[in-house]
Amino acid sequence: MATEVREGTLVLPDELVDTEVLGEEGLEDMINLIHLFAIGNAAYSGLVKEAHNQVVVISGESGAGKTESTKLIMQYLAAVNKGSNSIITEQILEANPLLESFGNAKTIRNDNSSRFGKYVELYFRRGAIVGAKTSEYLLEKSRIVSQAADERNYHVFYELLKGLTEEEMKKYGLKSASQYFYLNQGGSCDIASKNDEEDFRKLRGAMEILSFTTKEQESIYRILACVLHVGNIYFSRTQNAHQHEGVEVSSVAEMKWVAYLLELSEDSLKEAFTMKVTVRLSRPLHSQSNM
Repeated sequence: MATEVREGTLVLPDELVDTEVLGEEGLEDMINLIHLFAIGNAAYSGLVKEAHNQVVVISGESGAGKTESTKLIMQYLAAVNKGSNSIITEQILEANPLLESFGNAKTIRNDNSSRFGKYVELYFRRGAIVGAKTSEYLLEKSRIVSQAADERNYHVFYELLKGLTEEEMKKYGLKSASQYFYLNQGGSCDIASKNDEEDFRKLRGAMEILSFTTKEQESIYRILACVLHVGNIYFSRTQNAHQHEGVEVSSVAEMKWVAYLLELSEDSLKEAFTMKVTVRLSRPLHSQSNM
């Protein structure tokens, strides 16, 4: 039993505060859990008893536990009413591992840092969850192409390379994470506290529960593989017949894979990478890009 005296304060009976049994970390985890469930209960009570929309704002510095706090409050709200549709609540909860794979990454301060903000709307009818909507904002797009030392790109890339079967790896022309420029800039591609292979299985399971079709999953894998191949395309300087400097693609194999995955012709893709288009008097003019 715990009593919340006022906002942000918890009082626990002495028999629960036994650091010899729980340990300091165990006690802290228990207090945080009780406090989060109390917040969830207050929001639910306000919704059901007072019929007022409720908002829970979770903020804090990097590594403060925002991601885990959000998950725990959502788990509480999904479980508090037994009349909730089990399929819908399962889908709502399974959206978390999917969002984490695509939106979380290792930083210097946090192995599972959210690199985006999200606003989750839960819809209730007669106290039971009937649906949800998640809106994302401020995604750190630059992380796709560049990471600082001791940091990683988004989890999903490493999970993909650890979780795909050997046959699937060949299908997308993929190799180990350390061989991709977009993945190896931060140093080690592994995290001691994270199992990328297991997390990819969870990601696939989440997609199944969220009704992603086989074709949709295939498209996602192709796009992710394409991003990695694009990062390994290199260019070299060249000169045309008029002695104007331009560029040409040096990584022919990677270009072939990108064309194959995007279902484009190699020539059109090569032109897109090496030519620039300007419009004058409503007419497009093509000229060579340079380095």
